Amino acid sequence: SHVGETPLARIHFVVGAGTSQPLGSDPNNLEESLREAARSWSEDLKEALVDFEGEVKGEALWQNYSDAFPAGYRANNGAEQAISDIGRLESLSGSDGMELELYRIDGSPKHSMRFKVFQLGRPIKLSDCLPILENMGVLAINENPYQVIQKGMAKRFGFRTSA
Repeated sequence: SHVGETPLARIHFVVGAGTSQPLGSDPNNLEESLREAARSWSEDLKEALVDFEGEVKGEALWQNYSDAFPAGYRANNGAEQAISDIGRLESLSGSDGMELELYRIDGSPKHSMRFKVFQLGRPIKLSDCLPILENMGVLAINENPYQVIQKGMAKRFGFRTSA
């Protein structure tokens, strides 16, 4: 390591593969993989928003949502999914605004679908929506509620259930 008078430091790591066989990986690919692993979810979100919405709008959305998603959401969803969810959240209006999304994940069985409810304000009680889902013949297997809090904005709730 090298630490000097400046606020910068340099650390040199030597990584062993634990095998006598060559790694067989292109050093450029390995470097890119390390760079991607070091990126934060928020950085991925910023890049995806700018790519999808353009510099001005993407940057503005990132300012509002960079820290809005809880850790559980970030662990289960990539930046591309967050862009879709941000679009739903942005379309909500009024204190009773609500958006619904029924979708299937690529590669999942045909009988497996997911259902999301986006709502401004108070969270949806599972006991209120389960009877409605069951009357439609849906078996709710899992529930993942997420509270999304924008900077300077009211709380927004998302609700996802695997059915």
